[in-house]
Order: sequence, then C-alpha cells, then structure tokens
Amino acid sequence: MRAETGVRAVLIVLGAAVMAYAAWLLLDRQTLDQSLEVGRWAIIAVVLHDAVLAPIALGIGWLLGRLGGAGGVRATAVRAAAAAGTVIATLGVTGFAVLTRSGDDAGNRTLLDRDYPAGLLGVAAVVVVVAGLAALAGVAGARLGARRP
Repeated sequence: MRAETGVRAVLIVLGAAVMAYAAWLLLDRQTLDQSLEVGRWAIIAVVLHDAVLAPIALGIGWLLGRLGGAGGVRATAVRAAAAAGTVIATLGVTGFAVLTRSGDDAGNRTLLDRDYPAGLLGVAAVVVVVAGLAALAGVAGARLGARRP
C-alpha cells in the first residue's frame, strides 16, 4: 500500500468520525425545529453550490486555461492569479455572514466589534503579494533551470 493511500484512508475515517459526532450533537442538543432548519440550510447550500458557484468556477477556470497557454511567464502569471483568486473568493464566501453583519443584534455574540471588510482586504493584499512573489520565483527558477546544460 502506498503512503498516499494510507493517508487518504486515515483522513476518510477521521472525516467520517467528525461528521458522526456533529450529527450526534445536532440530534442530541437541538430541538427538532433547529435540526430541520440546519437541514434546510444544508440543502440550500448544495443547490446554491451546484447551480451557481460550480458553473462560475468552471467558466473562470476554462477562461484562465485559454488565457494561460501551455507554459512560460504568461501561464505562470495566470496560475498565480487563479490561486490568489481562489483563496480570496473562498475567504469571502466563508466570511459572508460577518462581512454583511448578518444577524447583527444583541443576541449574536459571535459578531465582534471589528471592521471585517478591512480585514478581508488586508488578507487579500497579503495573498496577492505572496502569489506574485511565488510567480516571480517560479519564472526565475524556470529560467535558471533552462540555462543549465
């Protein structure tokens, strides 16, 4: 058995255990109405992902593939932009509730008195800089490797 197969097996078992624990917590500590509400939101999330987000991601990936070409500086830049865009979009979607201050009332103590959009912009700036540096390093490494006999 290859090492990757073993790691995958461990991750699958670990993921199944965490999901089972979450299901137990949901059924044990929530009312039926709360559990049904979680189920409703889970179904909405799947439909939203499959009907909206996945086609957009596929279209952007196709477009970037057409723009990037097979190799070279342009392809490296497109790959870096795609990676940075994926990270920033994931952060934005994950933090949507706090970015829009959804549920901003006295009952939601999880929303801290912070400027979440400014924080996202700061993280996005760091991601863009790191992606740019990685692209420069990739181009420089490829050029150095091409010069060696």
